[in-house]
Amino acid sequence: MTSSSISVVIPTRNRPALLAETLTSVLNQTRLPDEIIIGDDSDDPQTTVPVVSRMMDLHRYPNVRHLTARAGTQAANVERLYASAVHRWICLLHDDDLLLPTAFEILLRAAEDYRTRTGVQPILVYGKQIVVDDDGRENPGATDGLNTFYHRGPTQREDLASNAMLAAIVQQAPNDAYLVDRAAAVATGYNRDPDIGQACDFAFPFRLSKLGPFCYVPQTVAFYRLTVHSVGRGQGLVFDDTALKCYQLLKRELPAPMLAQPLVQNVLRDKARIAVEQAGQAGLFRAAWRIFFSHEHLVSLPTPGFWLRALRLLRAAATRPFAR
Repeated sequence: MTSSSISVVIPTRNRPALLAETLTSVLNQTRLPDEIIIGDDSDDPQTTVPVVSRMMDLHRYPNVRHLTARAGTQAANVERLYASAVHRWICLLHDDDLLLPTAFEILLRAAEDYRTRTGVQPILVYGKQIVVDDDGRENPGATDGLNTFYHRGPTQREDLASNAMLAAIVQQAPNDAYLVDRAAAVATGYNRDPDIGQACDFAFPFRLSKLGPFCYVPQTVAFYRLTVHSVGRGQGLVFDDTALKCYQLLKRELPAPMLAQPLVQNVLRDKARIAVEQAGQAGLFRAAWRIFFSHEHLVSLPTPGFWLRALRLLRAAATRPFAR
């Protein structure tokens, strides 16, 4: 294992055609990874075995492991993939996303430049993304919106990542297509907290930020695909508790000075509006009313949405058993 060696880990489920595209983007890198591990949670892994074999033969790439035992959930799948990786860096890549050909070259060079400049090795290195629709066509409007909203736009400062925790909270760090230090990733864990629910993609970089610095590269390294069941579209979920769990995590673990920072307050306000609804849908009415009357939610009092949420919460409480 060298200081620049890379394990690519790809969780997949029932999408062999998309997996083939993702693998192609990995195998077309100007700097190839040192291993590829596929965590296959498909209903029938035999639908993806031929795809993986064909791609490896086509590109004459020998260092692949295909884990076909069911993990049960995507979070558990990622957890086992992190535990299985053996190289210095891990690149998590979802089975519907793609890397640009120079992604690893860009990210490794940024990590080395950061270490040379500061004397410290970053534990997470990431760049910008291009949004593509389900059919693979670039979506310029969505791309500009994504990178600007997550502080990766042309007017955002690169030094936001110098405060790793703040970069994690505002989600400048994306949920895949990054390089993460393997030892830090394993120490942090991806799916070990039962209270996190579906918010693993938020909680992982947040807790990782306590272990070392992040490095943001203002260059595009990946395509983020909005598929029907992607996280970006929020579809295909029986119940989504992400905003609720994110809000509770920040309120529980952030010190008061950090909670008071304007960027953190913006995030909490955005999460609170959705968290109220999610807590009500889950029958967690004490939690819902606690968030409803929080400072972060009360700032929306003059808006129609505030009163609509109050009405929906009252209706839900009247028709469902009272829960914690």
